[in-house]
Amino acid sequence: MGLWLLIAPRQQWVQYARDGSALVLPTEDVYRFTSIAIFSMLSIIIGVVLAVAAWQLRTARGTTMLLAGAAGLAAGSALALWLGPVLAGGDYPWELLAEQGRPAVDRLVTFPPTISWITVIISPLSYVLLYTFMATWHSDPELASRDVNGPEANAPAGPDQR
Repeated sequence: MGLWLLIAPRQQWVQYARDGSALVLPTEDVYRFTSIAIFSMLSIIIGVVLAVAAWQLRTARGTTMLLAGAAGLAAGSALALWLGPVLAGGDYPWELLAEQGRPAVDRLVTFPPTISWITVIISPLSYVLLYTFMATWHSDPELASRDVNGPEANAPAGPDQR
């Protein structure tokens, strides 16, 4: 979320009335799409990296790791949805009305970058898809979760090793 806050563009509007009403500038209409696209791409990267990292934990492979990772990423994305625009800074319409005196007309106003609620599912979805893909293509039905110390650790004990 911190990287998104640094690189996501803010929308600039012009305040046209004393009641706080604002109109978007003609060149600023793509910034909402851009901030959502940047957040989505970062979410996909985070989901893929965490799926590969979770797959490396051999003792925890399986459904529990799949569900825990997806739930954690969904919670993190929901937190970013709620907290991201607040931390990004900018002017909010209700703040323009709450200013002392009357707000100036023809003032340039910068709104914080926003993301859509649908972006909450992007990182858990990429995590689940990649983790499921790795589990599906693994040759061992137990996903090698017991094979921590190498194949010698799971070999049956011989008569002199008991």
